[in-house]
Amino acid sequence: MRWLRVTAHFTEAHDDASLPHEAFVAVGCSGTEQSADGLTVAGYLPDTTGAWTKVAEVGEQLFALGACEVDVNPIEEPDWAESWRQFFVRRSLGNRIVIVPAWEKFEPREGEIAIVLEPGQAFGTGEHATTQLCLELLERIVSPGDRVLDVGTGSGVLAILCARLGATVWATEREEAAVQSAQHNFERNDVSVRLIHTDLLPRPQEGDAFDIVVANIVSAAHIRMAQEVARALRPGGRWLVSGVIPENWQGVLAAAEAAGFALHERVERGGWVAAVFRSGTRHSRVDGRH
Repeated sequence: MRWLRVTAHFTEAHDDASLPHEAFVAVGCSGTEQSADGLTVAGYLPDTTGAWTKVAEVGEQLFALGACEVDVNPIEEPDWAESWRQFFVRRSLGNRIVIVPAWEKFEPREGEIAIVLEPGQAFGTGEHATTQLCLELLERIVSPGDRVLDVGTGSGVLAILCARLGATVWATEREEAAVQSAQHNFERNDVSVRLIHTDLLPRPQEGDAFDIVVANIVSAAHIRMAQEVARALRPGGRWLVSGVIPENWQGVLAAAEAAGFALHERVERGGWVAAVFRSGTRHSRVDGRH
């Protein structure tokens, strides 16, 4: 299979790093690559029928966001897979999480939680600060028996960790390529996750509320879904948000509080904010920087 790598070049890093990412997601890219200086952002589209229409759509959006150039390069499957391998390496996170590429042999030590991933086209390998913050927070807040919903699961890494921590896990994903990637990763890690191909928030089949909802997505989506998350959580349940840039934090906070949430913890790393809210309760606020 052949892929189209669409790369946007900017003369200045965009004020809202989530906007170029959203432009790619809107045409079917589950994740993006961004240079350290923020001047280039790239996404991959399968070179199938209608691909060039999507290229034109995302190109128009990227130019509207200030891109000075947008180029497209065909990449064959072996080259595309190798490009992932170049930047996806084994990484230790939190107290005992180890993210391991599927092509690497690794024997975890006692107590370590090894999560084996083949990222494919899906976002979430532990390389990005937003994913790291989610993993580290989940490691601390998930307990055996919790009912967890992972919204926009991507590679499935967050859902896998929750399942390995003893939770019953649901995961949603709207992009077909990411659904397939996540399912393969669930099987690779021998975990049971109820994966639903949707962008909606389902309730558990038994009718019980979730204990935790985690969403590593863009700020606008958090704001849009705050009320719906509140309805899906039990009283005192927790909503973990990530993928928020500092400039958008007040908007996310306001939407969460309007939906009845109280801020429990806020952390920041690499220009990204993650936070844990509690539903229907009042808790003291903790602001940390990692």
